[in-house]
Amino acid sequence: MGYTGRIVRLLYLVCASVLLLACGESASSGNPSTGGAAGSGAAGAGGVSGSAGTGALGGVSGGGASGASGASGSSGAGGSAGSAGSGGAWSLPACTQVKGTWAVRFTSDEGMTVSPGDGALGGVAYTWGLAALDEPNVIVAEHAGNVLRSTDAGCTFVNIGAAPASTTRLHAATGGRAYGYRVNGNEFYVVQGTTITPLKSPVANVMGLGTSTSDGAWLRVADKTGQLYESTDAGASFSKIGTKAPKGCFYSVSFDPADLDHAVCGTITDGTFVTFDGGKSWTASEGDALYANIFSLEVSPADGAIVWIEGSQLGWHEGQQIGPEGRRIWRSADGGKTFTVVLQAETSSAKLYNGNLLAAHPTDPEVVYFTFGTPPVGGLSSESFLYRLEASGKLTEQRQGGIDSYDAIAFSPASPSLIYLGISSERP
Repeated sequence: MGYTGRIVRLLYLVCASVLLLACGESASSGNPSTGGAAGSGAAGAGGVSGSAGTGALGGVSGGGASGASGASGSSGAGGSAGSAGSGGAWSLPACTQVKGTWAVRFTSDEGMTVSPGDGALGGVAYTWGLAALDEPNVIVAEHAGNVLRSTDAGCTFVNIGAAPASTTRLHAATGGRAYGYRVNGNEFYVVQGTTITPLKSPVANVMGLGTSTSDGAWLRVADKTGQLYESTDAGASFSKIGTKAPKGCFYSVSFDPADLDHAVCGTITDGTFVTFDGGKSWTASEGDALYANIFSLEVSPADGAIVWIEGSQLGWHEGQQIGPEGRRIWRSADGGKTFTVVLQAETSSAKLYNGNLLAAHPTDPEVVYFTFGTPPVGGLSSESFLYRLEASGKLTEQRQGGIDSYDAIAFSPASPSLIYLGISSERP
């Protein structure tokens, strides 16, 4: 969403009634020792059984404490104490302030407090792309047309070069990769290490991208018609698969991280359509969101049966009144075949508009996060909201002044309670 779009969003706060159409863990010593072998029988404290003579390894987060000596096994002597973890896995940030940029921050209390960044927000600069990679402690972000990279769990960022375009999303993939694409555009690239490689997009309008959790070179993209394309060589080439969605995918497409054949697309006025066979067939979703503009979608990485969508329920369809109008967040528990309302804007303190960012919790299918922000224009102060919504309808809201918008979310692989936030500025 550009600056003009954000102004529309700001006007929502003033005239909401007329716009209906339109973690808990602190950064401590990290996980307990996960490690290696103690005696051939029982494990040492925090370790697991293994061969005799080897101590338990330390924890993966924050280096980890040394593992305790292994107890004697039934057929072997006790192992000696293991050494502390060597940083071979993700850690929580060992800092309280981000250096090198103001565009990325983090929070461990769901937005109640947010780490300061380096410098002050200024100008019009967006951070739509943010990805925590499977390479330990590496985060990449696209900010104002440049790719930023951190190798210390988000404490320090450096600029590694220009992206093919600004306002691009970033999608993490195995093998230390992140694919970048511009929503509703054809800019497409991959970041690996410090190398940014432009790729040829198979479509004019990329509306969604998904990658296999087992093979980072296997990915799929969807265009505005709902046509899917597949690559098995990290985006070097693509082939068309399946057929177009019956009503197109005007706003967005979300792929199931565990099953690329499963995808959900959002339409204009016709709710959502879902495929479970890689686009060979598409089925119109049923339930409350049958006739709605669906702006944002997210298939849960914790459970592919769970799908979250945000949009605007229409009061009329083909000249017939079908129910009350209003902005909603819906949830499906059957992969997107049927949806029920979880949140209604008119009965909630939440601020919904045309395209709130959705980020499903990586391990808890009952939880989704979404955001809202306003720039400091028209005499108003800037503030951003991070919402936590549960399937039961319980809503938690955290507000931060002085931040114009959270436009990207990534969860720490060390702990999903540590959330990275992409910060945007709209101060012309």
